[in-house]
Amino acid sequence: TATAAVHGALTRLRNSPTNHLVGESSCVLLIQLSSPLGKGAGRRLYLSVGVCGSRDAAMIWNVFRIAGDMAHLLSFIVLLLKINATKSCRGISLKTQELYTMVFVCRYVDIFWNYFSMYNTIMKLIFLAASFSILYFMRLHRVVKVTYDKEQDTFRHLLLILPCAALALVLHKDWTPFEVSWSFSVYLEAVAILPQLVLLQRTQNIDNLTGNYVFLLG
Repeated sequence: TATAAVHGALTRLRNSPTNHLVGESSCVLLIQLSSPLGKGAGRRLYLSVGVCGSRDAAMIWNVFRIAGDMAHLLSFIVLLLKINATKSCRGISLKTQELYTMVFVCRYVDIFWNYFSMYNTIMKLIFLAASFSILYFMRLHRVVKVTYDKEQDTFRHLLLILPCAALALVLHKDWTPFEVSWSFSVYLEAVAILPQLVLLQRTQNIDNLTGNYVFLLG
C-alpha cells in the first residue's frame, strides 16, 4: 500500500549512513502527489516516494553553510583587529559576546566524541578560541577592559537565556543531554545579537569596524 511504501522509504532514509549533512552526500526524500481531477474509472491518487543520495543537494547545502561560516569567521577577525588596533572595545556588547560563547560551547561540546570532517573540527576550534579571546580582552585585558561601555550595555540577557532553555527542553530532536544542548544553542543564537543592537541604538556612535562587525554577524 501507499502507507507501507512511505513507511519503508522513511525507514531506509533514517537507517542510511548518509542521513546527515556533514561531510557526506545528503539523502533527499521526495514525495510526489498526482491526482487527476474528476471521478470515474481510472481516476486514482498516485503516491510515489523516492529516496536518493543527492550530491547536488549536499553541494547546495554546503555552499550556504560555508558562506555562513566565513561570514561569522570574518566578523571575529574584524572585531579582534579592532580591539588590537585601537586597544578599545567601545561600542561592543559584552552581553552579546557572552551569549555567543555560550552558543558555541553548547553546540560544539561534541568535539570530544564526534568527528565529521577536518573542516568541521577546525571551524569549531576557531569559533571557540575566538569567542574566549574576545571575552578575555573585554573582561581581563588591563587596557581594553576599561573602555567597555558597562553603563550602556545593560540589556538583561538572562531574559533571553531562560526562555531559550525552556524551549530547548520542549522542542528537541532526541531526549539526550547533547541534543537538548544543541537545540538550546540554536534558539539562543537567534537572539544573541539583541544586546549588541540595543547598545548601538543607545550610543549612536558607530565606527566603521564596529558597523562591519555587526553586518557580518547578522
